[in-house]
Formats: sequence, C-alpha cells, structure tokens
Amino acid sequence: MSDTPAYRIEDLAHLSGATVRTIRAYQDRGLLPRPERRGRANIYTDTHLARLRQIADLLERGYGLASIKELLEAYDSGRGLGGVLGLAAEVDGPWSDEQAVRISRAELNERF
Repeated sequence: MSDTPAYRIEDLAHLSGATVRTIRAYQDRGLLPRPERRGRANIYTDTHLARLRQIADLLERGYGLASIKELLEAYDSGRGLGGVLGLAAEVDGPWSDEQAVRISRAELNERF
C-alpha cells in the first residue's frame, strides 16, 4: 500500500470545503482529474485536494470556470502565461520595425 493519503469523495469535500456535487461537476467539466478506481470506490489524492484549492483561489480572484480550465490546462501542459494569453508571438518577435540610423553630432545639432 502507498504512503500517499487516499480520500473518498466525502473526505475530499470536507478537506477542501467544496461539496460532493461541486467536485463531480469539476470532474465533468475537466477541471479535476478523474479519481483512481479501487474496487467499487473512487480514491482521491493530495493532487486532487491541491487542484480544488487552486480552483477555489482562482474563483475568489474573480475568474470564471472556463478561464480556470484554460489556465489549468496551460499549466498542466507546460505553457507559460504568454501562451495562455496569446502573447508568445508578440514577445518572441521584434518590438518595432524601425531601423537604427547613426548620425554625426553635427547632424544631430542641425536636426535639433
């Protein structure tokens, strides 16, 4: 038997502050991984508990469930915030299309 704590859904709900119904809804929406099946019981781990706490924190910050799902999927796949926001191309690309030009001090004084 593993040293990893194992929880039934009722225990997970109690520890996380979520309801059993909420946990099932998060699973159905893909926010929470499916539990391990042991015989007739579904077993949850600290990974599930941590994910529920992440979801609760993001909800408190005002994120919607669709946004939370996108953020968690990005985190799980190793994409950074730029990838989530669609900024990767902008950050990796040049900041400007301007070309640097060198001028002499006399030309600068004349232009100024």
